[in-house]
Amino acid sequence: METIHETRKQQISDFFLLTPPKAYNLEKKVQYFFMVILPIIPAIVYLSSLSNGISISLAYLLVIYLVWLRPRQIKMRKYNSRVSSDTINNWFLESLKTKILDRAIEYLELETKDFTKEQFIIIPYPVFNATKKIKDESVLRVKSILSVKNKNLPEEYCYHYTVWNIQIMVMSQSYLSYYFCSYNWLKNEIINEKTNEYFYNDIALIKTDYDQVSFQTKWDENPILEARITKLIHNSGDTLSLITELPELHQPAKTLVDIEKLEKTIRFLIRHAKAKDEVRKQVNINFKPADVKSEPVEI
Repeated sequence: METIHETRKQQISDFFLLTPPKAYNLEKKVQYFFMVILPIIPAIVYLSSLSNGISISLAYLLVIYLVWLRPRQIKMRKYNSRVSSDTINNWFLESLKTKILDRAIEYLELETKDFTKEQFIIIPYPVFNATKKIKDESVLRVKSILSVKNKNLPEEYCYHYTVWNIQIMVMSQSYLSYYFCSYNWLKNEIINEKTNEYFYNDIALIKTDYDQVSFQTKWDENPILEARITKLIHNSGDTLSLITELPELHQPAKTLVDIEKLEKTIRFLIRHAKAKDEVRKQVNINFKPADVKSEPVEI
């Protein structure tokens, strides 16, 4: 089992860290031809009269192959043998549903026998810059081209990320538990943990909007300008903001959550809790007796 775990860890690392050989444009190829290949042609002609001329020329070509071409071929072979982007997505989601969810349950001190899997909502979004606890070299991403049926359409793609912020909502019968952490997938490391709890009848409003933001990323000089945020507003005015999508980061579709379904579920639980609370309240109706006027009776 340990061997399988280590093998997968190495495959994940290779997916993010391996790069293809540098691609040369036509101009570079022509330059290399004149610098490396062309000079040996006169030498071949000159040495062709000698008994070992051909051998020297072949040896020269062999050196070029061993020193330059073969390393490129090996590097390209390793790069092309990486696991697929679909496999990476599945492994990441598996990590969320096992390691991260288990840690959330432990941190929140929940009894798992009291919950079903539908009560756990996992909302991840990529970490896009270094922090005090997350080093810049750990924050990586790899681009994957998605299949496009119509070649006239713009290129469809997504990015796979090494470090994520994970938000988990646990919906019990009367209250909602919230767990947050940052997860370095390459190192299998959990940091920045925090939690909170909200009783449904204390939640005044839940809404989702595309908010204007200004988040700077390590990959682009232009900041992220839009974020999809779900907000749970407490009766006291406190707000729990869940970043559910940063469209400009193009995270894999499998990592996105059905926010409409989440909203409907929480709204139902809020209404149910408040209706239940109203039923439990005693209703006291005090009828004020009418004033009785004393009037003389005529006989």
